[in-house]
Amino acid sequence: MSDGKAKVFEALTRWTRDGHEPVPPSEFIPIAEDLGLISDIGKWTLCEACKVCQTWPEDVSVAVNLSAVQFRVGSITNVVKMALNDSGLGPARLEIEITETAILNDMEHAILVLEELSTLGVRISLDDFGTGYSSLSYLHKLPLDKLKIDKSFIDDLIETPRSRTLLKGITVLGQALGLKIVVEGVETKDQLDLLRERYEVDYVQGFHFSKALTKEHASDFLRLSNEAILADGNFLTFPSKMLLKFNW
Repeated sequence: MSDGKAKVFEALTRWTRDGHEPVPPSEFIPIAEDLGLISDIGKWTLCEACKVCQTWPEDVSVAVNLSAVQFRVGSITNVVKMALNDSGLGPARLEIEITETAILNDMEHAILVLEELSTLGVRISLDDFGTGYSSLSYLHKLPLDKLKIDKSFIDDLIETPRSRTLLKGITVLGQALGLKIVVEGVETKDQLDLLRERYEVDYVQGFHFSKALTKEHASDFLRLSNEAILADGNFLTFPSKMLLKFNW
């Protein structure tokens, strides 16, 4: 968190219909899963994200979420290989984000798949940490590189001592296990100042730095933000979100 540069973009997908507002994933992803379309959507998102990332500076990565269904059905390892080969992106610049939901029903399968991805050189992040029931066992068993702390711990960070204590405990535990720590949901300068003052976290992300951007605007954001850092060392930007649109 010390150099203030944007390092990772999290790829988001929106379904856009002509003349309508983009539909958020919370609405269309369950439908796509029920209709058996999620694997095709996930494959497209992964391939597009890798292609876009390949156009950025080499020290910038992209993170892509896997849905629970996508994780269990088919060979996600082969899809990742194809996305990397087609784009020419180095595997270390791709982060795969999983949630507890994706691995809840079959831990052995999850370990196998994640070890395959880790062998490729891809980074693995556990998303929304702290919202499930068995997260500590996942830290012990899964080949993880990053721990993304859910925004629910940040929402009342300023007002609630208990939230600050919990956040401190999670960051210390994660770092002791050799994991990079990402704090999600940073929306105010006060939250950022408190994190910088009291916590040794590696990355922060949230709307305080940027709203979701199209892939074109993400490239502009990288260029302009890092130019601003060169001009003013106090200007901070961190992992943000990149918006990938597909039309049906």
